[in-house]
Amino acid sequence: MKIKVWIILTLFFVAILLTSCGGGDSGSQPAEQKAPQPETLEYKLASIDKGYRGSRNDIIVTRFRSLLEQLDATYAENKQQIADSTVFAQKMLRDEYGIKESLLNIMEGMNQVFPTKFDPSYKEYVTAYVLLRGTGLPHQQVLIGIEAYLKSIGRR
Repeated sequence: MKIKVWIILTLFFVAILLTSCGGGDSGSQPAEQKAPQPETLEYKLASIDKGYRGSRNDIIVTRFRSLLEQLDATYAENKQQIADSTVFAQKMLRDEYGIKESLLNIMEGMNQVFPTKFDPSYKEYVTAYVLLRGTGLPHQQVLIGIEAYLKSIGRR
C-alpha cells in the first residue's frame, strides 16, 4: 500500500514539474512550428519608407526589389550596401538639410543616372545627390546636374 502511494505521489510531482517547466505538451501548440521568415531587404526598405506593414508581394515591395536588382547591376556596391547608402542619404537630407525625400524617389533617381565608368560607386553618386539637394536644388534638377557632370568629365 505504501509503495502504491509513493508511486502515485512521485508521478504526481513529476507531472507538476514537467508542466511547470514547459516540458509537457498541453495540446495548444501545433506539432510543427514554422520559424518566422526573415524580412527581405526590399520589404525592410518599404517599411522604412512608408511605415509599411503589408504583404511581401505588394507593388511597393516589388518596386524596391526591381530597383535593387537594377542598381546592383549598374553600380559596384551590392544590394545591401545600396540600401544602406540610400537610407543614410535620406537621413542626411532630413537631418542636415530639412528635406523630406522618399527612399523610392532617391533610388529611382539614381537609376536614371547612367554612368559608363567601370564599377561606378553608388555611394559617390548618392552623396553628390545629397550635397546638391542640400544647396536647394529640386530632385529632377539634381539628376540633370549629375548627368551633366558625368558628361563633362567623359564618363557618359
